[in-house]
Amino acid sequence: MKSIHYYIVLIFTVFFSSCVDEKIITPDASFRLSNQTGIAEEYTCYVGETFYVVKKGDGEFLTLFDGMSGKVWGESGSLGVQFQLNDSLPVTYTTAGEYNLTVVASSSAKFGEDLIQENEKVKIKVIDRRNAFTGFSLFISNTEYKAVIDNNNNITISIPDVYKDSIKATKPLFFTSSTAAEVLVNNQKQISGISVLDLSGTVVYKVVAPNGDYLEYNVKVDFYSSSSEKRILQFKLVKDGIYGNGEEGVIDETNKTISINLNYGTPANKVKVELISSVSSTYWYNGTSKFGTYTNLTASGTNPVPLATVKVIAQDKSETSYSVIATSEAAFNSFTFKGFNPAPISIIDNTAKTITVKVLKGTDVSKLIAEWMGTVGKVNVGSTKQVNGTTVNNFSAPIQYKLYKGSSSTVADTYTVTVVILE
Repeated sequence: MKSIHYYIVLIFTVFFSSCVDEKIITPDASFRLSNQTGIAEEYTCYVGETFYVVKKGDGEFLTLFDGMSGKVWGESGSLGVQFQLNDSLPVTYTTAGEYNLTVVASSSAKFGEDLIQENEKVKIKVIDRRNAFTGFSLFISNTEYKAVIDNNNNITISIPDVYKDSIKATKPLFFTSSTAAEVLVNNQKQISGISVLDLSGTVVYKVVAPNGDYLEYNVKVDFYSSSSEKRILQFKLVKDGIYGNGEEGVIDETNKTISINLNYGTPANKVKVELISSVSSTYWYNGTSKFGTYTNLTASGTNPVPLATVKVIAQDKSETSYSVIATSEAAFNSFTFKGFNPAPISIIDNTAKTITVKVLKGTDVSKLIAEWMGTVGKVNVGSTKQVNGTTVNNFSAPIQYKLYKGSSSTVADTYTVTVVILE
């Protein structure tokens, strides 16, 4: 028994001694930069250009702090990048300035009670030498024409020949690789979208980087034949559940008319129109230039009535006009009852607003389901909303159908439906 106690004490002593005297990795924070040779206290690099920090030292943990916001060694809350799975880490500075790049090597002992850290740092001087155009365009007649920039610093913009006179006083929109770069023409500072220039010939632009480096660009405008296309490709009402129901107009190119049949539930004075014309064309709706959805269009008089006039202007400035003719659909085009073969025949009088339906003798008129074509707006019998082809009603006596047009708050028409049982 004593022998067992001896061996237990011996094993515990050996284990405890090994823990206390565990070997510590001596921290070494040395490193080198991939874009530099030799050793210095300060290195130079450039905005947007990537270099690598290559580790030379060792430690339980190696952490890189590049000195940018949130990655400054010694500042509260700063976070570095671990080297553990990498022999090198990329660094790219996006802003000119001076940064303290630091590598921190850490080792611990006594289960983390002791922490040894070493750090090595260099000052990085970041210079902004970016001096390139990244984009160049002209806005003419509400259209953006983007330039092509080639490898020889030539900038070419192609626009329709109808705008030849427009380029004599343009306000070019441009972007540079550095927001701090200065753009000059004839030593005059240029401001994107504001400075006015004559681009009728080749114009030399100079882009000067913050460090003084510069590039020159030759800007030239080319012209191509303008399009004469001036057609209406689509005319339809927005299906918004309040006014329009998605009705589409029929376009007659020969007579230059657009005919549209408005559903009973569509109030002509509050429609919203989606209109598409030929590519590069513009259009005027009832004398107003528009580029999207139209609202509050009014039709007046008796059907059919001109709802509007649409003038389409081609890219070459030629134009044509369409007359929009609207007709309003009757409240009910048909009215019958579900589940009968043949379907009961009805007589619809849209003037008197009455519907008479004849059914065979023996028909249970107390449980009939109405089906109709026409109105898609709200329909009530009394205070009960009617669902086409679903709602059951008792037609033992005449029933009044209240139809709501567009807005659910105003009754537009009331139709009286009478069922006649044939003898």
